[in-house]
Amino acid sequence: MIVAFGEGYLPGEAVATSLIHAKQGVLLNKIAHADSLGYAMTVKRLTEAAIDKDALPPGQYTYRLSGSAQTLEFRFTVDYFYQPEPSAKGCGIYPEQAVFEGYQVFWCAGLEPGLRYALTSRLDDQIDRVINTSDPFGWVVFPLRQSSDILIPGLWTVSLGQAPADGQEPVEVSLPPLSVQILPPAGVNP
Repeated sequence: MIVAFGEGYLPGEAVATSLIHAKQGVLLNKIAHADSLGYAMTVKRLTEAAIDKDALPPGQYTYRLSGSAQTLEFRFTVDYFYQPEPSAKGCGIYPEQAVFEGYQVFWCAGLEPGLRYALTSRLDDQIDRVINTSDPFGWVVFPLRQSSDILIPGLWTVSLGQAPADGQEPVEVSLPPLSVQILPPAGVNP
């Protein structure tokens, strides 16, 4: 999964996002709306051409996010045969403050490839859970839009667990939980 995440846009503005191949040109155009803190996010799931007609061809890419005040570019390479060294085990979250109708990305590396993981957010007795599968390199990414009716403003604890069969609690992964501040949409200063 490729996540392009930019900050410094005007709250609510339409940010044009383009995925550009070095030789084939623009392969994807869409709009991402900045949240009330000026963050914009776009996501593209990466699948191999042999199994998906909409897959990205190998090569050099630029992800461009263009707003009224700025343009940000992120460069990366798609190589289906590259075998990297195992990543150190760890997790991160960006940004550390999220806002309702806003965006946030949670990621972990060094996990077991191809397993289902559950991202669990807790505040007192409130719980929100999202499930995703780790990629062949042991990474799992959860691009989130903070719009759940369950979530309320406050300091949430975010933890990762291996997702078992339906109806059972996730088995906690030996990674320290993280905290994220969920802010109400009103009264936020970008």
